[in-house]
This record gives sequence, C-alpha cells and structure tokens, in this order.
Amino acid sequence: MASSKKSSNPPSKAAAAKKSVPARKPAAAKQAPARGVAPARKLVAGKSVKTAKPGVAKPGAAKKSAPGKSKAGEGRSPMVSRSSQWFARDDIYGFIYRSWTKNRGIPHDQFDGRPVIGICNTWSELTPCNSHFRLLADQVRQGVLEAGGFPLEFPVTSLGETLVRPTAMLLRNLASMDVEETIRANPLDGVVLLFGCDKTTPSLLMGAASVNIPTIGVSGGPMLNGKYRGTDIGSGTNTWSMSEDVRAGKMTTDEFHEAESCMHRS
Repeated sequence: MASSKKSSNPPSKAAAAKKSVPARKPAAAKQAPARGVAPARKLVAGKSVKTAKPGVAKPGAAKKSAPGKSKAGEGRSPMVSRSSQWFARDDIYGFIYRSWTKNRGIPHDQFDGRPVIGICNTWSELTPCNSHFRLLADQVRQGVLEAGGFPLEFPVTSLGETLVRPTAMLLRNLASMDVEETIRANPLDGVVLLFGCDKTTPSLLMGAASVNIPTIGVSGGPMLNGKYRGTDIGSGTNTWSMSEDVRAGKMTTDEFHEAESCMHRS
C-alpha cells in the first residue's frame, strides 16, 4: 500500500500568493494653497472676516436644532451694505475713497459701517418751485445724523416747468436717468429724494425705483397763494385772467406788475 505520509516540502510561492492581504488606502494628500492666493474674506460692517472653506464643516456644525427651537437668524449670513464695498476696504482703494471724502473734515468714525444716506437735491434758482430746497436739505441732514446715519448730499438735473422751453416733459426721462446712474454708481445704502413741481417728482421716483434701494420722498410742499389788494390770487387762474384784463384795458401794466410781484409767497 502506498505510504500516507504528508509531504514535508514547503508550500510554493504561488500558493502563498493566494492569500490576499487587504491593501491600505493611500493617505489623502493635503493640497497646499496656491501661491499668492489669500484665504477668502468678506467685509461685514467695516470688519474683514474670514469665510469658511467650501465643503469643510466646522466642529459641531452638523448638530440640528430641535423643531420649533431654532434661534432667530440662525444659518443666515450677515448682510453686507453697499457702502462697505467702498469704505470698509483695507487696500489702496479704501484709502482713496475715505481720504477724499474726509476733505471737509468728516471724522473717521463716520466710516464705521453706519448706513450712508444720500440726499438727492433738485435745488435750482432756475426751478422756482424748488428754490428753498437748500434749507430743506439741511433739515434732512440733521435728521439722518440724529438717526445714526452718514448723510451725503448730491445734485441732479432740476426741471422747472415755468422756465424750460419748449416743455420740461422732453427732459423728464433724462433727469430720471441722471438720478438712477448717480445713485447706482456711488456708495449709498439709502436715499432721500427732494422734489417738487411737475417733472422732478416722477423723474426722481422712477430713477430711485430702478436702483431698488430704500428711498424716502420729501416734497417741497404746496405753493401758497399771494395777496393783491386784499384779494387772494393764485399762480394759475389769476395769471390768465389778469393778462386778459391788461389786453382788454381793464388793468394797467403797472397794476399787472404789482400783482405779479406778490402772487407767489413760496
């Protein structure tokens, strides 16, 4: 009978290779930031803040709050104002924006992130309806300061219905474009519109609406009637009636000049 002894020969290399060894996964290589690229930053209320890297969660960020117990504003990013894109910068452009604006002695704390409010003024001696707007703008400026804002006044096209020929209607859209582009191009977070008369009112409202920033409109108020020899006279009806009286010989030229001098009290 054949011998049943086990062979004493060592296992071959081929047999040993059959035993699979789990391969180790290579360690993920840390990607070094590209040279010259700084961490992403954003400007919030005058402060430079690092933003989180995309796809990298902070410790504890995966925790979810119980339904009905979420904190107000949780998960929302702080709102960045328009003016901070000019005045909150720490580079050469921020220096330029702030230093030129300080040429009238404006203190540095006005650039601490408070809202910049533009005062859009249509004052003009060629627009009699708006000739008192310098005084009105000063009152608006004081109100903005008391509310904690930073007021900056600027002029735009002013259309006087009484003097512009052939009609101010032809220039209404031009004035609206002036308002829109001036607001859009400057560091303004809100605007107060000073308007009066027929064409400055719609043109300013249309221009500001196109930019879509917080806006308040302040009217110059109604024109007051005048007094002529104990009688109320207005700039509409009596202008035509008195001119016809002069043509008909019922009123002298001197009387007409006297009436026109006291017709408009505002």
